[in-house]
Amino acid sequence: KILPGKKVLVVDDNNLNLQFAAQILKRWLVQPTLARSGAEAIQAFGETSDFDMILLDIHMPEMNGFETFEALKKMGLR
Repeated sequence: KILPGKKVLVVDDNNLNLQFAAQILKRWLVQPTLARSGAEAIQAFGETSDFDMILLDIHMPEMNGFETFEALKKMGLR
């Protein structure tokens, strides 16, 4: 009863991982937003920062999970 209706941003450069996470979250009645890079995650967060949770892949090209997290914190992530 805790999860239904929650919004989760899932960030991973691997499409299979994104689809797997989306399927599981949808079964739990969670609303997933998928991002394939740190840049896409920043864009999604800029459009709506009301995510209840963010799941970040640490090993992504160009901008890894730690760099993405730091950028999101500067945008107001709490």
